[in-house]
Amino acid sequence: MSDILPITAFERALERPPGTRPFTRQQKMLANLGIVLFVSLATALGMAETDLVPASERPLWRAWGAPFGMFQWWKVFGDVRTVNLYSTATIEYQDGTLKYYEFPRAEQMSLPERYLRAPENIFFNEQMPNLHNKKILPAVARFLARSNYECENPPAYVIFEVYSASIPEPNTEAWNFRDRLPHHTHRQIYFVYKVSGDDLNGLR
Repeated sequence: MSDILPITAFERALERPPGTRPFTRQQKMLANLGIVLFVSLATALGMAETDLVPASERPLWRAWGAPFGMFQWWKVFGDVRTVNLYSTATIEYQDGTLKYYEFPRAEQMSLPERYLRAPENIFFNEQMPNLHNKKILPAVARFLARSNYECENPPAYVIFEVYSASIPEPNTEAWNFRDRLPHHTHRQIYFVYKVSGDDLNGLR
């Protein structure tokens, strides 16, 4: 019996030369140029967040990195919130009937549901009441008007409100637990949409 064992496929693979070809001079130059441009752009974006760049020019500096997805805005800790709030909508029909519509509220959800539905909570209760996002409000109002359409009594107005209450200051002697916070008694209307006939096309 021979003591020589057959050569395995793995050993044959080790005997083969590397399958990759060395980079050419042009390829190395392009790679180095890409690295230099990336570092330069990242440095410029970092400087745009400091006082070294005038505030009026910062949006332009940030725009350089936007096509590459380099502009981000995040914090380790969120802002200190002084108010609890939630959004609602009131649909007024042509005969004066009012229909109350409440968007999802985190305090009425279980803990797993809060995480699963976090995008909804952020959109309805943080982004919608923010007037910087007022361009999206007509689209939401039209959706509510169409989804609550009644043939004999169509919607006439969609009204967006926000209910809020101040968050009590921490007090160890009279602690306010999360489920016993003050009721949201302050009501503010932030958008009123008049439903037109074009909004209800295809439903009649």
